[in-house]
Amino acid sequence: MYDDPRHTAIAARRRASAQAAVIARAEARRAELFLMASGGVIVILLGLALSLRLIGP
Repeated sequence: MYDDPRHTAIAARRRASAQAAVIARAEARRAELFLMASGGVIVILLGLALSLRLIGP
């Protein structure tokens, strides 16, 4: 039963699909962290500009 080529092909497709899902989740997490970090940098720069009165009233 397990020597059936169709079974091994299905198992290989399932493994490839599972690996692709893991990679996609890792890439999404990396993108999310990058956006959070860049947002933090923008907030820090805005705060610095406000404190130095470069912008604002």
